[in-house]
Amino acid sequence: MPTDHLILIPTAFESDLIAPQLSGYLEKTNAVITHCGFGPVAAAAITTEAITTHQPRRVILLGIAGAYLSPQSNLTVGQAYRFGTVTVDGIGVGAGSEFQSANDLGWPQFAGDQHRPAINDTIELGTDASFQLLTVCAASATPAQAQLRQQRYGAAAEDMEGFAVAMACRLRDVPLTIIRGISNVAGDRDKANWRIKEALNSAAIELGAALEEKP
Repeated sequence: MPTDHLILIPTAFESDLIAPQLSGYLEKTNAVITHCGFGPVAAAAITTEAITTHQPRRVILLGIAGAYLSPQSNLTVGQAYRFGTVTVDGIGVGAGSEFQSANDLGWPQFAGDQHRPAINDTIELGTDASFQLLTVCAASATPAQAQLRQQRYGAAAEDMEGFAVAMACRLRDVPLTIIRGISNVAGDRDKANWRIKEALNSAAIELGAALEEKP
């Protein structure tokens, strides 16, 4: 029997911090919670497997992310947000200022077939959320690296699973909601400044609101 909601959380570290809230949601709604793994490769493979197994009407990706410093995004550390667009970084040629994306090279991520359209470097999730999320293979190690990424893509935050989950969902024609709690400023590796617990608590509250919506 299909489930209404497949809730994907990258790691047990994240889910353990909001375990009471997650347990409460499972008691009230037809939902399954599973870990999708750390990084885009694991997330794509496990999401595809989980969709096949649970046949969800909707997928929700929940976890933490790093916010870019930008007047356009203005995200608050410790708060959670939904993202309406997800873009992937790092697939193409070169690195840093010399990087050329697959789209720059004229290559789609997926060329499409008789049943599905092509998928390029950005996937629109079809929601009212206005923020753009950038999926990276390695989190920004310095403020300069984060600034370069933000300026190139105009994204509000970075994560390591969003685009992979979005592609798996798009190929199976399953709607996706992405909720990310902002744990830190991207490029700031001093964890004394991070607010992981607050970010995940906020994400759990946003998840509760999402679960009340029809899938």
